[in-house]
Amino acid sequence: MSRKKSFVSDLKPEEIAQLEEEKKHGKSDAFRTRCQAILLSNKGYTITEITDILSVSRGSVSTWFSAWKKHGLEGLKTQPGQGRKPLLSMDNKDHIEAVEKAVKKSQEKGVNLLAEVDAQLGLNEGLSMRMLRAFLKKTVSSSNELDDVL
Repeated sequence: MSRKKSFVSDLKPEEIAQLEEEKKHGKSDAFRTRCQAILLSNKGYTITEITDILSVSRGSVSTWFSAWKKHGLEGLKTQPGQGRKPLLSMDNKDHIEAVEKAVKKSQEKGVNLLAEVDAQLGLNEGLSMRMLRAFLKKTVSSSNELDDVL
């Protein structure tokens, strides 16, 4: 018994042009890949061939096809709320205060900034220096200030 073949076919010329444009200049790599998958399917490539070309799973391609059929180009975009949530938030006043205190303590006493922030907030998920640096970039106004902190 064979599987049901799923294709995205009969795209209008303006849809093809829009997908080609987004494939080249789309905001994220994932979005550009999704656009490419739709275009490949329209050219007659099977899901198996598309998964081999793009190095993605069969389920991903099927999900993209469904999203395209239901919502068009908007369905291919990464929706807000996807991905890992940040451990430190600019909206959380406790986070901002804890980082500010840790920075002062680090500058005055020479303690490890990362360990101090982790101790003050009690984050069990494992705060990394990369995460802390990204948070600090949002709070300081110039790169010189950031270099002074780190």
